[in-house]
Formats: sequence, structure tokens, C-alpha cells
Amino acid sequence: METNNTTKCFFLTSVELSHTGGVFIAEIICCAINSVFALVATLCNILVILVIWKSRPLHSPSNVLICCLASSDLVIGLLAQPMLVTYKIAEFKDFAQTACIGRLIHWIAGFVSAGVSVMTIAAISLDKVLAFYLHLRYKEVVTVSRVLKVVFVFWFFCLTAAVLLFVANSDRYWTLVPLPVLSVSLTTTFVAYIKVFGVLRRHRNQIRAQTRSAWNGVNMRKYKKSVITMVYVLLLFLACYTPFLTAMAVRLLIGYSSSVKMAYEWGATIVYLNSTLNPLLYWFRMQEIRLATYNAIRKLQGNESKIASKVYKFSLNNEGFDNESVRSRTGMDFSQATRT
Repeated sequence: METNNTTKCFFLTSVELSHTGGVFIAEIICCAINSVFALVATLCNILVILVIWKSRPLHSPSNVLICCLASSDLVIGLLAQPMLVTYKIAEFKDFAQTACIGRLIHWIAGFVSAGVSVMTIAAISLDKVLAFYLHLRYKEVVTVSRVLKVVFVFWFFCLTAAVLLFVANSDRYWTLVPLPVLSVSLTTTFVAYIKVFGVLRRHRNQIRAQTRSAWNGVNMRKYKKSVITMVYVLLLFLACYTPFLTAMAVRLLIGYSSSVKMAYEWGATIVYLNSTLNPLLYWFRMQEIRLATYNAIRKLQGNESKIASKVYKFSLNNEGFDNESVRSRTGMDFSQATRT
């Protein structure tokens, strides 16, 4: 399987694989998986984005960040996975130029989307911390417009880094640049969640020490659920990215070979599965998005029921979206936090 026949595709180094036996079967399976999940990831993430965009009660800073995650996952389904399949098929057929372009788009799309995803996950963790420490000032400080500016910075930074890959003309740059971004983002995320769970633990102790808490217990439970949901998003991210990061580490240690190439491609396939699993996690864990999706589907079918609408509005009120509920000190404190 190993070969030293290396070629260049812009800044990417490539090696030729012997498309026979187990290698060929593994590549066919890889193409099949990416073909199926590209469609699923595209449809699911478009649905998440449209549901949040069309549902005015869901227009919150927290949900803007969810939309940002869904957008990066959408890029994976629309570009990265189809281009991976295109690149592999062109490689089978010995269409060198098509294989080069497909591989380039596949890596650039994955590079940008992964960067945006990890920074957005860090931003979500900071949003949870701010919801606690700012209390009544949260709505004043953390606004949709400000979060949109942060999201723009994420995309601009990652796109600029992708352009610089061509300037550096070295794929070692592509290997080394994500490491500090990943390290800073994950460190920020872990520290933020440690603080959040520390505050939740102190709040639980306060409830045990007195007959009535200063905060509404129902909202606290929903806030805790929203935090745990985002922790699941983080754990899913780590589980899907670990094989690929391992392949990156091996490449830095022993160089690029056909074995490392196969590890990269299967690692990327597992990474791309994250784009399909994320929306499923949102629907499973986030009642407001699940019910908003149900409501949207009923509208498309032209048979929206009054019961569905009432359940949807009732859910939004309970999640702190209703204007009347946020007028009280307790509701206002956690209304934004419980939106995710």
C-alpha cells in the first residue's frame, strides 16, 4: 500500500494509492457514506436555519450561535462531502485536474467550517457564563446584533486563514495553524463550563439551605438542561474530530504517506458525520426548536392545527420568550439563557 509517488495540488501534497483490494473497497465505502450524509446534512441544517430564521420568538443571541453552527455544518453538506466524493471518483478515473480541484475545495471547506465550529462552541460556552454573571444586564449587553458581529469575525478569520494557505504554498501551514485556534477555543470552553457547573452547584446548595430560592427553580432546571445540551454538542465535536486530529499528529511525526492519506480521508468522513448529528441533537434536546420545526412542517403541508400552535406558543412562554414573563426579575434573569 505504501508508495513514495508524491504530487502537488496547489499547496496540498498528494500520494497515489493502489486502487485494488481492500483499499479500493474502503474508498468505495467512504464515497458511499459521504454521498448519503451530504444530502442528510444539507437538508437537516437548512431546516434548522430556516426554522430559527422564520420563528421570531427564536431570534435570540443563543440561537444566532446555533445558526452559526448549522451554517458551518451546511457548508460541509453542500461542499466538503460532495467534493470529497468528486475527488475520489476523479482519482479512480485518473482525472488529475478534476481530482486536484475537488480535493482542494473539500479541504478548504472543511478547514473553514471546522474553525468556525470550534470558535462558535467556545462562544456558546461564554454566552452561558455571561447569562449567570450579568443577570439583568444580560439582555442589554448580549444582543443579537453584537453576536452577529462576532459570527462575522469568525467567518472572516477562517476565510482569511484559508486564503493564506495559497500564499504560504505549504500544507504544513494547514496542519499547524488549526492547533493554536483549537487549543485556545477548547481551553476557553472547558474553563467556562467549569465555572457554570460551579455556580449551578452553589445554587443547588443554597436551595437545600433555605425553604425558598431567590431564583425560579423551573427556569434554573431549564438553564441547566440547556448547558448540558451544549456540553453534548462539545462532546460530539470532540468524538468526531479526535480521529482526524490523531491523523494530523501522525502526519507531523512521520510525514505524508498513503497510510496517512487514508487516515485523513476516513478521519474527515467521521468529522463530516458531526454535521448530520448536530441537528438531530438540537431536535432531541431543544424543545423550542423541535416544536418550531413541527409547526413549520404543518404549515408547509397546509394543515396547521390550532392545537399545534397553542402547544408551540405555550412552549415559548415556558422557555422565557414571552414579554410578560421577562418583566419579572427571575424570568428576565434566565430568559435568554434558557433559549438554548
